[in-house]
Amino acid sequence: MSLRVVLIGAALAAIAAAQQAAPPNYVYEIWWEVYTNKSAALTRYLTRLREADLKIASGRRRFADVHPWSNRRIVSVPLAELGDYDRRPESATVFRQAFGDQEYRQYAAALAEAQISRTSYLRKYRNDLSLNRDRQAREGIQATAYSFVTVLPAKEPQFEELWRRVIAAYRKVAPEMVLTVAETLAGGGPQYVAARPLASYAQFETDLTPEQAVEKAFGAAEREKFNRLVSETVRKWETFLFDKGNFDTNVR
Repeated sequence: MSLRVVLIGAALAAIAAAQQAAPPNYVYEIWWEVYTNKSAALTRYLTRLREADLKIASGRRRFADVHPWSNRRIVSVPLAELGDYDRRPESATVFRQAFGDQEYRQYAAALAEAQISRTSYLRKYRNDLSLNRDRQAREGIQATAYSFVTVLPAKEPQFEELWRRVIAAYRKVAPEMVLTVAETLAGGGPQYVAARPLASYAQFETDLTPEQAVEKAFGAAEREKFNRLVSETVRKWETFLFDKGNFDTNVR
């Protein structure tokens, strides 16, 4: 083994240890859309990339979600600090170190053929807008319900105020619920994303919506107030279910 390979391995291990020691404060997301007849290329690439990370013990963290009714995939990279993404080894470097340049080129070419679009987002986790985020885990989940809330310009403070009311309602009527909120810093916005991990689709069907939780906790008048504030602050509110992908790497 060459000294260069040893040094690269040591550098990767040092970066991995530093990243895993701290809880994620940010998440870098890559949204992939692929052609229907070539979607398997992305699956093969992510599967092999996971194997590469584990083979060389890169320590890089990644989790993936698959939209069940389209060819959209979300690959998320949790980060302790903003600069961690730039400091982490590139996927091409990890892939080549694990399996060689020729195999990397084959997988990368197939992925390029399959890809329709690739969009990136940087988000900051907001503990003050989340509920039981310390219990957030990938283990044991089937899916995640993602709510994307795009607010009107300059209305972020008002939205955060009404969302804290939602969290207070859930804390009262559904105290075990796990709800992790992140604010979009780059790639779109002003936008907030609420992630609700689900053990099953049935759990999603029985969950209270935000307005239902507000009414149950504080009464019909508060629900009316909530809906009015939503109409005054929110431009678009969409919720999607994504299945857990089989590509999670170094996350629990």
